[in-house]
Amino acid sequence: MENTYCIGEVLKDGHLSIPQTIFNQIGLKHGDFVEVALRKATSMETEVFIPEKATSLMKELVGTPGSLKEAAESLTIIATEMVSSNKQQRLSDLLWKNQDGAIAAEEEKELDALLSEGQEGIIRKAKAILALKHIGIDIVPDLEARAISK
Repeated sequence: MENTYCIGEVLKDGHLSIPQTIFNQIGLKHGDFVEVALRKATSMETEVFIPEKATSLMKELVGTPGSLKEAAESLTIIATEMVSSNKQQRLSDLLWKNQDGAIAAEEEKELDALLSEGQEGIIRKAKAILALKHIGIDIVPDLEARAISK
C-alpha cells in the first residue's frame, strides 16, 4: 500500500480537501476509502516558528510559497520524484558499455551527464525531505516502506 503525505484543508461543510497532485499521485477516484492521520497545520503567515534552515531550503527548492500548504505539497513532490524508466534503462546500458570498455566518446559524455543529473536529483530530494522534516512532516518511513515493498 502506497502512503503519501500532504496538507489538506477543512472545507466549510466539514469535508477534507486533498490536493489534486496527491489525488493523481496515488490514483484516487470517487468512492475510494483512504486512511487519514491528522494533525493541525498552520499557514506561513501566522506566528509559527519555522527554522531558518527550512526556510532557506524551501526558497532554494520552490521559491517563496504563499502558504505552508503550498510549500509542503511542492516539497513532497520533489521528495518523491522518480527517474523515468527510460533514463534508468539508458543509464544502465551506458554503465554496462563503460564496464565492458565498449563506450564511445559521445556515450561517455551522455553517461557523465546522466550521472550528474542523478546526483543533483538525489541532493534535491534530500533537501526536500529535510525541509519537510523541519516543518513537521516525516516522509522517510513511507519512502522506506516503498523501497522495501519493491
